[in-house]
Amino acid sequence: TPAIPPSEQSDARRPANRVPRPARPGRRPPTHPAEEPDIPSNCCGGGGGFVALGEENLDFRMKSAKVKVDQVNKTGAKILTTACENCHTQLSNLNDHYQMGVEVKFLSSMVADALVQ
Repeated sequence: TPAIPPSEQSDARRPANRVPRPARPGRRPPTHPAEEPDIPSNCCGGGGGFVALGEENLDFRMKSAKVKVDQVNKTGAKILTTACENCHTQLSNLNDHYQMGVEVKFLSSMVADALVQ
């Protein structure tokens, strides 16, 4: 449980173990799979280091991950973001192979870009 700032600890109406909710809680974009039950979230196809095994399995990875391509295309996303090196490589390969026309970025790069702007 996050610590309650001293300025709020004296409020007798608020239990000591509860942090108040922000006035405007953040929301995921409406195309997030968790909010779109008809768009299941599938693995990118490179999980568990499978993508790192080399180019000899590229054809299999491209065919088996077609469901992910369809999922991404259905959302209309222009940028795919991931924190995982394997996913970044696989999504980049899928983007090239299926000519998806999306930009594949690392989450850390997006955060760094936002900090310098």
